[in-house]
Amino acid sequence: MSDVKEVQHQVEGMLNSFSYRERINEFNELMLESHRTLQQSYTGLCLDWLQKLSVQKYFDDRNKASIEIAKKIMKAIEDNISLPMI
Repeated sequence: MSDVKEVQHQVEGMLNSFSYRERINEFNELMLESHRTLQQSYTGLCLDWLQKLSVQKYFDDRNKASIEIAKKIMKAIEDNISLPMI
């Protein structure tokens, strides 16, 4: 299994947990302790996800709210999602 697939699998497992909100909060708190460049990269990852989500053609009630909020966020930032690597 590739490293990327393994990370994706681990995130899926965390999200599928009954205590995922607590675990996501803990994860995000730990990310705040990460190197500032890694925080920038994580923000870029999140923005890239929202951009891809905002252009999904197929969705249903399970992810409709996610699609709609992603569209609103992308509209608000108007394609200005590039982050410098310093």
